[in-house]
Amino acid sequence: MNSLNLAKSIKDEKLKGDCITLLYALFDKFADSELKKKFRKVFTMTDIGKMIYEDGVKDGEERGEKRGKALSVIKLLTKKFGKLPQGYNEKIMELNDIILDLMLTDILDYKSLDDVKKYFD
Repeated sequence: MNSLNLAKSIKDEKLKGDCITLLYALFDKFADSELKKKFRKVFTMTDIGKMIYEDGVKDGEERGEKRGKALSVIKLLTKKFGKLPQGYNEKIMELNDIILDLMLTDILDYKSLDDVKKYFD
């Protein structure tokens, strides 16, 4: 734990971040479970820990938004064309965010499921 306190006292932010990241990797690999628990508690209070947490939150939000768009596409297509063919739901869930946005914009203009199928190829 002294090593973490020493690393936290480094003035150069990049060097401090590099040291803390290296310490995290070492503790994760070699420390016993009790020491890991203590280190993680202190680590989460550091800027690096906060940054990692915020990145995780942002990633989760982005995945949630993508999932919401995909589910909206599925609901709208089901309302427009009835029950979707087998496998369509899964394929829609795998589409990227840009395609889902495009589909949500154009969905009212679709004449048949062929307009949807083109995104699967």
